[in-house]
Amino acid sequence: MNATYTILEVRRLLRDRAALVLTAGLPTGLFLLYNAMWGDDTGATTSLMVMMGVFAGLAATISAGGRVSLERHAGWTRQLRLSPLRPLSYALSKSVVALVLGMLAVTLVFVVGLAVQGGGADLPAMVESLLLLWLGSIPFALIGVLLGQVGSANAAQPRGMVVLLGSAFLGGVFVPIDQLPRGMESVAQWYPSYWLNALAQAPFGESVDVVRAAVTLAAWTLLLAGLVRWRYGRAER
Repeated sequence: MNATYTILEVRRLLRDRAALVLTAGLPTGLFLLYNAMWGDDTGATTSLMVMMGVFAGLAATISAGGRVSLERHAGWTRQLRLSPLRPLSYALSKSVVALVLGMLAVTLVFVVGLAVQGGGADLPAMVESLLLLWLGSIPFALIGVLLGQVGSANAAQPRGMVVLLGSAFLGGVFVPIDQLPRGMESVAQWYPSYWLNALAQAPFGESVDVVRAAVTLAAWTLLLAGLVRWRYGRAER
């Protein structure tokens, strides 16, 4: 990974205050809304916090596609291809930027969740869940970058929204996965958002097949990193 390029990209992201407020604020607002409706005890509040944390991570990382698409259609990606920046370094740098935004969004949800729960919060479990969310979001950072590398800039946002909502439903963010049709539940277990949510809930006592979760997330990460690297090498408009 090219550290200089990555730092510049992170600094550029942090200057985009509107994007930061929108990306981090929406999941936090949803958490407060849902908690006011259903969070009548600490357990419910914790579960809602984690689910909205998952949604925050998904939204922040997948939204990277819009920025990548704009750069590609402005010709910036083609210019980068002429530089010494290697395809793998490009994929890693863009993913790190998406993960930084994801971590900011998830952390805000958890900080608000901590404030809401007060003395009833399990701080060590929250920290562990937060770290698992960050690591488990890597495939979605790559998905966001890949979405920005294909198709037109005008379609980048709708494509990202479809993928975001699909990932959220397959991850059991809005509807518990056991309440979905059996066929959809079977498909969900092959998709990374299912295991992202499961891992994030695990520190609070939920059971999870850690080995299968790690293998699934790692497999998706390797596959997507290869696709992002390949697309950057082509640098098509």
